[in-house]
Formats: sequence, structure tokens, C-alpha cells
Amino acid sequence: MAINRHMTITIPSGSLLSEGFQLDGGTFIGILMPDSFSGQSLTFELLRPTDGVFLPHFDSLGEQISIAVAPSRSIALDEDIKGLPTRGFLRVRANQTQAQDAQLICVITEEKWL
Repeated sequence: MAINRHMTITIPSGSLLSEGFQLDGGTFIGILMPDSFSGQSLTFELLRPTDGVFLPHFDSLGEQISIAVAPSRSIALDEDIKGLPTRGFLRVRANQTQAQDAQLICVITEEKWL
């Protein structure tokens, strides 16, 4: 049986970047976009643990993983983010500076065995 959990991340006012957040297993399947979001896309950055630097995340074809988004929408990520790890520390980057704090709700599903 799959269980969904939710994690809220914030892109602060005046910024393009979210706070960092930890994926600790499961599959990142969606993002619930806030009414206040400014922009049309999100990309992902992963933390390189050896020096604490965030790096843009690319798929195996050399394309940066980018998803189309808009305010007040639920965005399914199952096909859009193939290649995003299930574990690690990452953050999201909007293509436009936020006029006010934007709280994105990340939906992660996990298989639970009874």
C-alpha cells in the first residue's frame, strides 16, 4: 500500500531558490503550487556532499530537469523528473524572483508493507 506524505518548502520573497530539503526515500510525485507563486518553471539542484555546493541536476541525456508550473495548481511529477534521486539534499529554483514567500508542498509517496 502506498502512503503519501507532504513536505512544505519555501522560496523566500526576493529569491529564486528554495530552502534546502532532505529526500529520505520514496518517490517525489507532485508539487502543490501556492497562489502567490511567480514564474513558469522550476529546476532542481542537488547538494554535493563533499563541499556543500548545490549543483544543477541534469538527466542522462544532458538536459536540465525542468518542469512547467503555474500558481494554484497541482503538478504531477511522475514523468517530468525521471532521474531525480530518492535520497539526498536538494532545493528548487524558480525562473522568476518571488514577490512574496512562496510555500510549495511536495508530495512524496512511499510503499508500506503490512
